[in-house]
Amino acid sequence: MTTDTKQDTIQRPARAWRNWFKALEPAVNIKTGNRKNVGDVYAGEIVYPTKDLAESKVARAMTVSFALFGRHWVEYLGAYPEGTRP
Repeated sequence: MTTDTKQDTIQRPARAWRNWFKALEPAVNIKTGNRKNVGDVYAGEIVYPTKDLAESKVARAMTVSFALFGRHWVEYLGAYPEGTRP
């Protein structure tokens, strides 16, 4: 008779989250000079400690951007743990 000694590991929730976007129009980051072409998928510059905080910050930024300019230059793809992509 054999016994299964398989150990279940508990995975901690991610502690670093990044927002990901898809460019809808060509753009240049004024601070870094990085260019984004239509369809480019890229991570935001800020790392957040929780997914909820990452999502709430981008929701506010997108709302303000739309209120000021009447459109969005990016499509929000979601918040993902640091090191993973959409």
